[in-house]
Amino acid sequence: MEKPPVHDYGQNLAPYGRVIGIVDSQAGLDATIEALKQAGVSAGSVSYLSGVDGVHLLERAEGFFFSDAEDDALKEHLKELKAGGFVLRVKAKDQAEATQIVRLAARHGGRHFAFFGVWVVTQLT
Repeated sequence: MEKPPVHDYGQNLAPYGRVIGIVDSQAGLDATIEALKQAGVSAGSVSYLSGVDGVHLLERAEGFFFSDAEDDALKEHLKELKAGGFVLRVKAKDQAEATQIVRLAARHGGRHFAFFGVWVVTQLT
């Protein structure tokens, strides 16, 4: 599944209804996206952030969250983007689906995933 990163056009990204985490390499990202496709996750449900555009998008999200837990995840994601990593974002209808997504991503080096539900954020890895 060839997929470009999300580009920064001045938009704000809402995390709700998504499982979000880190993938360190392009190879790991490509393998994760392919595994998600094979598991039946639609291409439109998967996006990722990288590089300067990703950093700018996440920097605008600072102060958006309810608690320190979300802010800590945001800081970790910013650090990883600045180091050349990727932030994977996948729509999930509930925590069970989010857990399946995380298991697939973990097989390809995905880590530090959380599910951002409407009222609850759950750290999954």
